[in-house]
Amino acid sequence: MDLHEDPPVDPGTVSSHSTPTDTCLGAPPRGHPVLAWLVIILVVGFVSLAPLFVQEDKRSQTSDSIDAVMDVGHARFLLGLRKLGTESPQEEVQLLQKLDSGPVDRRFRYIVLVGELKGPRQAALALDDLHQALAANQVTLNRQQSGIDDILERLYGDYSRRRLDAPSLREADRKYLREYMGWFGQLVLAPPGGPDPDGREKLLGTAERSALVMVVIVVFGLLAGLLGFAALVMFAVFATTGMVHSNLGPRSIFGGIYAETFALWMLTYVGISLLLSLIPFNTAVLKESKLFLQGLAMLASLVVLVWPVIRGIPWPQVRADIGWTRGRLGWFEPFIGLGSYPAVIAPLAAAVLVVFIIISLMSLGRPAINPHNDFSAEHLTAHPIVGLFNKSTPWLLVQMLMVASVVAPIVEETVFRGLLYRHLRDATYAAATFGSSVASATISSFVFAIVHPQGIAAVPALMALAFTLCLLREWRGTLLSSMMLHAVNNATVFTIFYFMMA
Repeated sequence: MDLHEDPPVDPGTVSSHSTPTDTCLGAPPRGHPVLAWLVIILVVGFVSLAPLFVQEDKRSQTSDSIDAVMDVGHARFLLGLRKLGTESPQEEVQLLQKLDSGPVDRRFRYIVLVGELKGPRQAALALDDLHQALAANQVTLNRQQSGIDDILERLYGDYSRRRLDAPSLREADRKYLREYMGWFGQLVLAPPGGPDPDGREKLLGTAERSALVMVVIVVFGLLAGLLGFAALVMFAVFATTGMVHSNLGPRSIFGGIYAETFALWMLTYVGISLLLSLIPFNTAVLKESKLFLQGLAMLASLVVLVWPVIRGIPWPQVRADIGWTRGRLGWFEPFIGLGSYPAVIAPLAAAVLVVFIIISLMSLGRPAINPHNDFSAEHLTAHPIVGLFNKSTPWLLVQMLMVASVVAPIVEETVFRGLLYRHLRDATYAAATFGSSVASATISSFVFAIVHPQGIAAVPALMALAFTLCLLREWRGTLLSSMMLHAVNNATVFTIFYFMMA
């Protein structure tokens, strides 16, 4: 892969071709990359292991909120297929088996889905079965779960006797069921043939929409994935033949200082996050705007970019080195990032397949465990922001979209593809361009993936995304393209969850 490193100088910036005497008076400042990497490793270890020390009840609540969103999406998809007349019995069986395991709240969702698919008598039997499993495994319900258990028992008792108006439930019980179980609570209160046919039709209409959205996503995802795979093959061919040029520029002499800056950012970001976690957010305004404040704090963490200037690097040179430039095509660069999105889909699909294979191989040789007797929660299977879809308001949705598609791309591209990738390329510059870029992309992508809260299973997929972003950074030089690609990816995921959950 012959990447020629001779980009034109971006107007208004200091060229990366500059010598030390071009940018600094006297000897250039020397960084301390070894010390910086010691800090980076310690922070990565802290961020990765911290969830293990969170109190079990809080971990379960977080995991369950994430599981609830995923379960709602899956259930709505299957009920939507039913409404469209394209039932999937095998999928229904798989979902029921999945819901009949794990934490108690997930078992309640299982009972509601059994009632919808098989009738109230089967749901009542499933509830009795849950009681037996709880007793056999010595699991005690908390106060909220005991309340839901009692409501469901009375509700299915009424439904089994064809009392579809559920006279044994008070209005407070109905409200509590909706608040605690969300969409599943609405579903169980709208039985077939019940007193609110319009409400049930509206509820199943959202399920139908979810199914249609998922079908469209799969179709366009396959087409975009094929297009992206072809684009990646063409990119590799063009790079090999010298038709694609690196615009990163020659080696920067300040890579060690950029390593310091990245380490300082990690300390700053973790410190700000811990500080925010200690704020009580007692007022309603603060509670409703918590995510907005977290986004502002995330942007504020970029204050560490003053560190290279303090260390003696002129600001125009810092901008040129980390990619805060207009690039060769100016403001057309974001459109290149937009057009590059299909190239992300194929690596992501491959990464998901790798994870599936690894999980399957790990399960080989293990003693068979009856999932019905496993009440443990699945921790960190998705980003915690996903759980917010369960209780979304218009203002919360705006905050979620802002953080995911504006703040995160700006901050994460600046520090991971700007500071960290620049440092790694400088540190491995002695290798050929291909080896240096691949090694730098791999290391920076791993750090990017491992500090995200989705857990170890998500690392391959996050690395695939980050690796593609590194290639775009190498090719374009500016961060504008990778910021746009990052924003489009996050906005796409957000839109999928919105249409599945809203």
